[in-house]
Formats: sequence, structure tokens, C-alpha cells
Amino acid sequence: MNQQTIWDEKWQEAKCLDSSRFAKMAYQLMAERDYKTILDLGCGNGRDSLYFASKGLKVTALDWSEVALDALAKQAKKLSLLERINVIWQNIANLELPDNSFDVIFANLSLHYFDDQTTRKIIDQVYKILRNRGLLFIEVKSDKDPLSKKGQDLGNEMRNVYGTKRRFFSQSSLLSFLSNFRVVKISQPTAFLPSLSAGKSYMASFIEVIAEKR
Repeated sequence: MNQQTIWDEKWQEAKCLDSSRFAKMAYQLMAERDYKTILDLGCGNGRDSLYFASKGLKVTALDWSEVALDALAKQAKKLSLLERINVIWQNIANLELPDNSFDVIFANLSLHYFDDQTTRKIIDQVYKILRNRGLLFIEVKSDKDPLSKKGQDLGNEMRNVYGTKRRFFSQSSLLSFLSNFRVVKISQPTAFLPSLSAGKSYMASFIEVIAEKR
């Protein structure tokens, strides 16, 4: 089963949850700078896209799961937010968007699935797509996360955990991809999450970065 099929099946069963804490934090900083446009990179079924749109932002919601995007569009229509959300079906690994298009690019748990070469390619494209002094928000799983010791070790911080290939970043490895940006803030929060194995939750560990295009 390929990765796209896995994600389509995941989103087929998923509910649209409340907006994430990371999105709410990002919006506070965006509002201070009076930013208007945001790319939700790997938006899933759109819980954060819907939140940003409800705050009056012009949102581009990008994901490679058509199932997730269909769910987002239905929810946006239900909430009368369709006019504020542009849905794009595209693989993050092959971004094709105009340069200098967005005030903000928001990547919540969507960039920890790729090897070094692909991650570098994505970040380089993100830099081009972002406007000058625009903000990049990234949240990924960290090497402190309990799942970083589970499953099959694939090398270079990658593991196959419950059928999903995922990277568990160290702070230094994540920052190595952001040399063209000015890092505004970096933190390593924890939060309870449901496990990928049925019926259990665990204390997950993350790295969050806010970076500015310079």
C-alpha cells in the first residue's frame, strides 16, 4: 500500500477536530503584523485552515489526500467559509506555487515524512513562495518522542512506525534546513496524543519553530 493510499484511508475515518494550539499561537503573531494570506502546507481535513479562514485570513489549503480535501471543502461550505479557502491538491514534495505569494506558510506536523534531500527541496521552495519578512511556522515530531524508539530504524532520524515512515528531528537537524531564515523562536513542547496503535494515548514531544524570511 502506497503512502497516499494510507493517508486517504486515515482521513476517510478522521473527524474534523478543533483548531490546534499551534495555529492559535501562530494567529496571534500574524494578527500583530496584520498579515492577510497563509498557505496551510499539508492541511489534512482542514481544522487549522478553517480556523484561519474564520479569523478573516485568505487561506490556501494544500494536501495530497483528495479525501481530506473533500472533507475540508464540505466543512468550509457548511461554515460559509468557502470564499476564504482555496483548496489545492498537490504533493508537498513537489510544490509548484508562484514566488512571493504568501505572508505566512504554516506546516503543522506535515514536514517530518521526508529524507534530507526532499526536506531541503521543500524548504527551498517554501523560501521562494514566502514573501519578504514573511513567517514560516513549523511543528514536527522530535527525537524525544516515545515513538522515536518504536518500529523499524531506517537511518537518518527516519523510522517506520505502525506502517508510516516518519522523521523524528533533533533541534540541530531541523535548524540546519533553515539557514536562509532568521529564527524568531524555537521550543520543544509536549502534549497528550492518541497513539497510532489502537486505544492508547501517550505524551508526544515536538519541535516548534517560527522563522522569518530575510
